[in-house]
Amino acid sequence: MLTLVVCLVLAAVLHEPATLCQPAALRQPATAAAGAADGDTERLAGRLISKASALHNATRRPGRWEGAFTADEVNAWLATDLPRNHPRLLPPGWTAPRVRFTPRQMWAGVRCQAGPLSALLWARAEVRLRSPGELSVAVASAGVGALPLPGDALLARLAERLAASGFSASVVRLEGRNQLVVRLPEGGAAGDGDKPGIRLEALRVDDGELLVAGETVPPANVAR
Repeated sequence: MLTLVVCLVLAAVLHEPATLCQPAALRQPATAAAGAADGDTERLAGRLISKASALHNATRRPGRWEGAFTADEVNAWLATDLPRNHPRLLPPGWTAPRVRFTPRQMWAGVRCQAGPLSALLWARAEVRLRSPGELSVAVASAGVGALPLPGDALLARLAERLAASGFSASVVRLEGRNQLVVRLPEGGAAGDGDKPGIRLEALRVDDGELLVAGETVPPANVAR
């Protein structure tokens, strides 16, 4: 009986939800076209870097701005630039992170290696803009393979990481469930009034795409 239980648990942990399969353009090629596929991945990753850089520069100047990022671009960056230039962003044993965007939801998955065993840690979250500059995140489901994990623990851990990075983040009870509420900073640090205010005014998660828009206002117009 114990052997059966262990086998069932391992089967659940090692199972991978089909919804987290990587986009076709990013799957490991099995033919001589590997070089072309690798080139496509690098191109998509470079496009994400260019878009992110352009958006960052736009938010530093007064005026309206917007940006759109596809899941293919994000996954390409995660597959190439992240391990090459930012390897310490992931804990040891964590590899092959990937995301998927569906209407009003974000999926995220990462492979975790522990000795000879490898499993997919994943989560599905609902992200929305409650008000300009204030995000809410609710974990709809999470697990290791097919073994479910408590979403509240993930929210608490994420709140700790964001708070350590200087964000205002807390887990609160909203609409009958726990949600992570993140208040994005507007302008500079406390007491620093010489920086423009950055206001995120729109966020939409669509099928395969994430869109953001907002406005940067001069320091004198930042609400206190």
